[in-house]
Amino acid sequence: MDRRPPKSTQSRSSAASDVYKRQGHERGVLNRKDFLDGLDRFIAVIDERDRKILSVLQKPLSLTEIAERGLIYGRKYHVDAWIYMWEFIMIRKHVQRMVGQGRILDLGDQLIAA
Repeated sequence: MDRRPPKSTQSRSSAASDVYKRQGHERGVLNRKDFLDGLDRFIAVIDERDRKILSVLQKPLSLTEIAERGLIYGRKYHVDAWIYMWEFIMIRKHVQRMVGQGRILDLGDQLIAA
């Protein structure tokens, strides 16, 4: 289903439906191709993180043991409790999704690649 963005997010200079305002730290306006390219890069990051998590789950590990490996930010940043917390949360979200997809088996207190 192709939905048009709200009028407040359409470019004032163009009525084309493929021009969107983007919030964040990047450029303010993207066309459809740039948006889709950015989405592909984002999905590639998710896929790479999934691959890293699955590679360490060749043997059973707990969620904490996975997070302690620093697969997202790297262990050198774990000296900061906030960074470790975000690492743990990201790992947990990836794991929950992959458990739902049947790619990871939840053994109770440990996880393993399916």
